[in-house]
Amino acid sequence: MFNYLANKLLSDGDYIHLITENGDFGFEWRRNYSGLMAQPSRTGKNKGVIKKSSQGLFDIFILTGSLFENSGVTHRDLIENLISQTSLQNCLLIWRGSDPLDIANSTNEAEMLTTLMLMFFEQEINWGKERWQKYTYFAPRERTPNRLRPRDMLMGYISQAYQLGVNNIAYWMTSRPTTATFIAPDRSNYGYEDYPFEYKQFFLELEDDEFATALMTGNTVRAFRDASDSFSNNPHYIGG
Repeated sequence: MFNYLANKLLSDGDYIHLITENGDFGFEWRRNYSGLMAQPSRTGKNKGVIKKSSQGLFDIFILTGSLFENSGVTHRDLIENLISQTSLQNCLLIWRGSDPLDIANSTNEAEMLTTLMLMFFEQEINWGKERWQKYTYFAPRERTPNRLRPRDMLMGYISQAYQLGVNNIAYWMTSRPTTATFIAPDRSNYGYEDYPFEYKQFFLELEDDEFATALMTGNTVRAFRDASDSFSNNPHYIGG
């Protein structure tokens, strides 16, 4: 499904995958660097500037109909609803690239699995090593596309939630408690590199999955590189 969605983004820009009584489920391309991923940091040494020439070029807004008031689904929104509507096994099938409409047994489950698919897709598009992406610990490797995938970040937290409980995910941000982070609230670690093993194992067990391929490899990443060449740089880009 992820390659299919990528082709839709490059060819049509916007896409609807599911329509229910709650509305449309799909994505809208945030054209002309209008998405959040294209905006510079408001704090820190990079305040007000962008250091990657096309950062945010292919950013999308995920449509979830009237769910979550269509104001932008959060990690906590997603994970809490997944646990109530579907199984960890079905989440893994979506992570591996299955179509939610082939798996779901109800409209509610189809809505949540479609939302999950779209959030995975957003991660594959916006996080990595390419000039339109932000840094991730799970950047794809061209020669071993099944080693790591940007969507592993979200899948690891989902696995934690099913097995440990939503509130026991390590960690929820203190400043934005609807978003998961690798940094402990007491700042006792510096991120994923020294993340406690009892939580890190949920991410490590995703590595080298033969059925889950990173999106931005092979012909797909070449198509996005070619497409990005036809657009101007992010207006906040400082060059160099």
